[in-house]
Amino acid sequence: MRRADESEFDDGLAEPPAVERILGKFGAAGLLVREDGTVAIASAALLRAWPRLRGWVAAERDGLPVHHDLADAALLWDRNGRKSSDLYQGTPLERAMRWAATGRRHAALNLVENAFLDACAALGRRRARLRRLLVGVLSALLALLAVTTVTVVAQQRTVTRQRDEAVARRLAGQAAELRRSDPRTARRLAVAAARLAAVPETRSAVLAALGQVEEDVFTPPGHSPEGGAMALAPDGRTLVTADAGTARLWDLDTHRQTRSVPISVPAAEGVALSPDGSTVAVGYGDGRARLWDVRTGRALGTEFGEPDPRNTSPVQVEFSPRGGHVLISTSERLQLWSGGAAPRLALRRDGPPKTHAFSPDDRTIILAVTEEFEWWDIAAHRRLPVDGTPLAPADRPGNVAFSPDGRLFARTEDTGITVTELATGRRAAWLFTANEQPLVPVFSPDGAFLADGGRLWRPAAGAAVSGLLMRNRDMEAQCGPSRFGAGARTLRCVREGRAVVSTDVSAYTRAPVLPGAPTPAEAAFSRDGRMLATLEGDRVRVWDVRGRRPVTEMPTAAEAVPGSADERFAWSADGRRLAVVAADGAGIDVWEVPARRKTGSLTAPGRPGLRVRELEFAPDGGSLDTIGEEGSQNVLEYWRVSPAGLIRSQPLPSPSGPEQAATTFEGLGLVFAPDGRSVTVGRGAGTFAFPSGARSAPPGPGMGPVRAAAPDGRTLAAVDSGRDVAFWDARTQRRTALRLLGGTGQERTAIVSVAFSPDGRTVATGDDAGAVRLWDAASGAPIGGAFTGHSSSVLALAFAPEGRSLLAVDGSGVLTSSPS
Repeated sequence: MRRADESEFDDGLAEPPAVERILGKFGAAGLLVREDGTVAIASAALLRAWPRLRGWVAAERDGLPVHHDLADAALLWDRNGRKSSDLYQGTPLERAMRWAATGRRHAALNLVENAFLDACAALGRRRARLRRLLVGVLSALLALLAVTTVTVVAQQRTVTRQRDEAVARRLAGQAAELRRSDPRTARRLAVAAARLAAVPETRSAVLAALGQVEEDVFTPPGHSPEGGAMALAPDGRTLVTADAGTARLWDLDTHRQTRSVPISVPAAEGVALSPDGSTVAVGYGDGRARLWDVRTGRALGTEFGEPDPRNTSPVQVEFSPRGGHVLISTSERLQLWSGGAAPRLALRRDGPPKTHAFSPDDRTIILAVTEEFEWWDIAAHRRLPVDGTPLAPADRPGNVAFSPDGRLFARTEDTGITVTELATGRRAAWLFTANEQPLVPVFSPDGAFLADGGRLWRPAAGAAVSGLLMRNRDMEAQCGPSRFGAGARTLRCVREGRAVVSTDVSAYTRAPVLPGAPTPAEAAFSRDGRMLATLEGDRVRVWDVRGRRPVTEMPTAAEAVPGSADERFAWSADGRRLAVVAADGAGIDVWEVPARRKTGSLTAPGRPGLRVRELEFAPDGGSLDTIGEEGSQNVLEYWRVSPAGLIRSQPLPSPSGPEQAATTFEGLGLVFAPDGRSVTVGRGAGTFAFPSGARSAPPGPGMGPVRAAAPDGRTLAAVDSGRDVAFWDARTQRRTALRLLGGTGQERTAIVSVAFSPDGRTVATGDDAGAVRLWDAASGAPIGGAFTGHSSSVLALAFAPEGRSLLAVDGSGVLTSSPS
């Protein structure tokens, strides 16, 4: 129980006089006590004695504490100026509102209490609106912050990417600049550029690094050609230098110094290492030399050599192949000393030395100090006759060399190198250098290869003219005689007495030749690159490319015509069928390759003069198109494979382009559209619907033989002027601005094979000199340099299905797989 202020009885519904009368009557009856503006129950017994009041109290008992708290809070709020801080919030407000709405039965709220609750509700609503506004603002700020963060991160990534790409491009450019002067660093820069950013320039740099033949350029630290000398050891891996009173041996693979030998000579002019690596010879003065033991560093014997008072050039020294002789040469004299640590003069010839070569057994030496060859038996000190030998005629001396086994003898002439079998006197090979004077010939350790300067040859037995495998011009300018490294994988020479230039020739000396070393006249890969067909004589062999083994053989093919562009076979798109021109040249045999059996033959009865020149499967493999030659007329024919039968035959217009006057078949080129609904024939023939034969596109004037089509069929690659490749729009038959050159300058070659990558973004070409190149299909820019390993005409190219590697096969049976 508590005393209530009389103002609390104003609920806004009853009139104040009425309230006053009621309170007065209750007071007169002794039920209420009024005092100082407050009202109270006269006695607590009324709560029990008055049934109606007792019922009201019982009904409101649970809510009375809430009402009392509410009344006190409302009075406090009202008396203190109705401050917002005195209003209910949270749980008290929820409890009061719940009681006022549903918890009371008879109790009524006065004006102050109602106003209090209304103010509390309004405050809650304001605060809710404020919270929503604040949440909205904070959400907007958070979203703005997120967007800003994403933008900043994206811009930072863009800036980082652009920076990385710029640095990568610069590194790729530096790699290209250093490829000849510092190949090792160039390779590292190319790899670093590729790791930094994947841009066309870095891809080109990496591919160029993979294909470069330049292996290394090594300049010995502290060595100076003025007052010093250097020479390659016979093993091709060790370099010996002599200067400043010290002879040093260097490992050319690791660039490490392996030995240091103190020497006491006025000034080293020439230096040589014995074949067994145990002795160093140093030439100095006007024609003298001295030997030192490499292991102990001690001088062997005394100096030897006869002074040449007319000498005007550095004194050169050289060991014989077995180390039994030391040759000293000056500008006007050649001396040969024998006897190891106590050398004696075995031969002296006065006159300017022009050439010399020891026989592999150390028994004889060939030399020229005048205008003719001399052949000497060293032990007998007897001059041997040269008539009837490879030295005849003797009055035209050139550089000479013996093969390590003594079986072959090489001699340079004005336009090439003659390789002769010593036992029979028969010419084994002629290495043609055209208008360039050959340099000093050097045989590989196994005698299978020969180098002169930076040119590498394979002297094929019985070949009228052996082909040039490769050439590194950096090894020809001011470069001494070359030497092969171990296994003939490397070719090295000393350039200008300052540095050793190393060339990687393993792609040629260890070329991946197909088993049996076939020399195909024609080749074609299946579309997925898993199978290869080669034409050898009158038979077609099918190879498993990955296993590099023959799978089957078809002995019924028509032989290739030299100089002709005939195609003797074609693969179906799925690689299961191979169509082969029959032996009579008029029919076509269709083979099921997995089953290794012939499934049918396509022939045109009553046309004995017809010769099939080119053929191509339709994309579904169920049809075949051929270009035949009947007299002087070219004929386009459509064939059904199963059941076998001719669908249509129609004449083609006379070929256009620069090859039209050729006497042998130069090829037209035949490609199906990817949907198989049309076929394009090159050299001005046009595009024809399949199988109706109606011309669906006008002929492209000046178009050469078509060699390939892009995967989407929109672009055709045709040989232009017999050398380059031009691109044509397949729909309009108009030439685009893109053109790929078959070499440049004096080294112009003819592109003979073309292939598009699966995504159509890269084009590969192979030329008649063995160069395989990649090009950007959009810009025509070369990607990297030419791949190494091929030395004859590249017959066929194919990308692996994922486009990451390129397969190539040449006329020497070399099958390579290169990254693309």
